[in-house]
Amino acid sequence: MLLEISDYTTAAIRSVGQFPEDMHLRLRSGQVRYGKLWQALFEEAKDRGEIPADLDGYAARLLIIGALNWAPEWWNDRQVSVDEVVATARRLTLHGLALE
Repeated sequence: MLLEISDYTTAAIRSVGQFPEDMHLRLRSGQVRYGKLWQALFEEAKDRGEIPADLDGYAARLLIIGALNWAPEWWNDRQVSVDEVVATARRLTLHGLALE
């Protein structure tokens, strides 16, 4: 969605730190909901034993979200397809760089 459709989201991610306070507050509720969704996914994965119990979920979430949010800065559909970016993001999120 971020790469192919949503110019608004891409612009917001790039400039959110420069928004006026009232606009920043309006966007904050969406950011909080998004963060809670990721937090729930990490907690469920820990409960199922799919990720290590000692993994710092906060740091891991922010690293993953940060990497995903940065994709519009480097992505070029002539070099790599959206499907390949998504597949790579899924693989890195689920397995890191480890050999499968």
